[in-house]
Amino acid sequence: MKTIKIFLIASGLVLLVAEGCAQKKVEGATAGQIDSVSYALGLDLGRSLKQSNLDFIDLGVMVKAMNDVFDGKSLRFDEMQSQMIIRNFLTQRQEFTKTKNLEDGKKFLEENKKDADVIVLESGLQYKIITPGTGAKPASAEDTVKVNYRGTLIDGTEFDSSYERGEAIQFPLNGVIKGWTEGLQQLNEGAKAILYIPSDLAYGERGASQDIGPNATLIFEVELLEVKPAAQPATEETLQPTAK
Repeated sequence: MKTIKIFLIASGLVLLVAEGCAQKKVEGATAGQIDSVSYALGLDLGRSLKQSNLDFIDLGVMVKAMNDVFDGKSLRFDEMQSQMIIRNFLTQRQEFTKTKNLEDGKKFLEENKKDADVIVLESGLQYKIITPGTGAKPASAEDTVKVNYRGTLIDGTEFDSSYERGEAIQFPLNGVIKGWTEGLQQLNEGAKAILYIPSDLAYGERGASQDIGPNATLIFEVELLEVKPAAQPATEETLQPTAK
């Protein structure tokens, strides 16, 4: 879908952002309005390209292609070929990123587990206690927890932080990625720890966002502020009417 979106946005922009093109007068619109909408549409295109990991493109070549369209020159590719080239390139980049992230993550975790303070679980999850807690641990994945956290990639890039938002979050443990579900059950209420989460316990091949790509290994600094046990189902005894 991103390929189609980029193509359609680019197609809608060619009349407005190609450098070197003669300014086209539009009836009922001022030069200032044309300037503003041209810039705004350029921002949209730039953001879309950046979000799709295409911010490395050669703008000079792109503008030349736009001018070739405007001037009616012979084009290197027709519409179908253009979309195929974009789609194939994005697919190739996606596969490259999957492989690289997986390999880099494995190397990081292999090195990280040499730290004597790092605990490695059978699932592959690693964690380190920074400050031990004194409260109870979550009894099951049905419990709800309240946490503060900071998430980074293995290169240190921060992609999310409740600290930045100034507000802790609350969620049931069975409603998040496996690495959080398992990792937080190792902590006592009040603890602060670092979770090192392999990609298969995070977002896997699909990734989660522009910042969290496919097969990314994630690191979370987490404070377990509160544990709220899941509501216990009523027993047969409690369901009986009170005798009078």
